[in-house]
Amino acid sequence: MFQRSSFYKWFNFMILFFLSTLWLCAADPLSTDKAEALRKRFEAHQQGTRFWSADFTQTLSAPGLKAPIVSEGRIFYHAPDALRIDFEKPAGDFMLALGSALFVQKSNKGVVRKSIETDTVGKPLLGLLGMLRGRPTEEAEQFNFQVSRQADVYEIELTKKQGAPAHMPKKILNSIVVDTLEVKNVTVILPNGAALNYAFRSSVRNRPLAASFFEPPEIR
Repeated sequence: MFQRSSFYKWFNFMILFFLSTLWLCAADPLSTDKAEALRKRFEAHQQGTRFWSADFTQTLSAPGLKAPIVSEGRIFYHAPDALRIDFEKPAGDFMLALGSALFVQKSNKGVVRKSIETDTVGKPLLGLLGMLRGRPTEEAEQFNFQVSRQADVYEIELTKKQGAPAHMPKKILNSIVVDTLEVKNVTVILPNGAALNYAFRSSVRNRPLAASFFEPPEIR
């Protein structure tokens, strides 16, 4: 049975490998020069991001599930190290990273403080923050990849190499908008055959967010 923590873990794996593909996408049909230009453009774009937010819909399909499980919410980022994920479905769940501190509330329980650097829930957020800051990741070496372009979208497929850690996804399929470098759609195939699909919409860049979004919650 899937726990809510599965979302946090695999959501951030998706972000992690999206960043990886931009650093490694010199394969056909992109030439080395074009891939390098894309990397520099993406890096500069992200380093110039002070605020960012986006809606997301997550759909989980898995063996044994009668119907897909759908979750929805919105992500908020304030450079360099403040990140909040609010769930609207299920309502009330959230995660807030402030520096090395991580605050988590799930299923109407009290807020728990963890470490983003050492906790299993928090570690994947480091990949998301790395992407938002425009920093490369080291996980890409565990995957083979193919890149193609269809109209205004890059289609990037990553397949886990033989011998890679068992907990990593078997495959990741990314759709990236060419002109804006925005993530449009992602499907993650998990080791047990389950599939997570993420659709992003209504992203907003560099529109200031209220300080209240990133205030540490009270712990009782």
